[in-house]
Amino acid sequence: MATEKELLASIPSCKYEAIFTRREVVSAFGEPLSPGLLSACSGDGHRFTVPYDPDESEEANHTRAAEGLAQKYGWLQPDFRLIGGRIPQGWAFVLVHFAM
Repeated sequence: MATEKELLASIPSCKYEAIFTRREVVSAFGEPLSPGLLSACSGDGHRFTVPYDPDESEEANHTRAAEGLAQKYGWLQPDFRLIGGRIPQGWAFVLVHFAM
């Protein structure tokens, strides 16, 4: 049986980047942020922050933050797609490359 590493190596077009987002409602100084900010960060420490838009859905806000981070670092290309959802600590997205 192949290991996970061997399976990923056998699919050369498979690339992914994990992005986590969460809503910041308190500043570093303990002051309330209204309506708040959304912070997106990758596993290697890249960050991107956007204002929370109360007129958008929670999912749309978090997706916008994740897309902003992906665009900032050039990860979001035509063959790439963000797939994500809610987790206990916020939201998680994976940037997946679909090669045709």
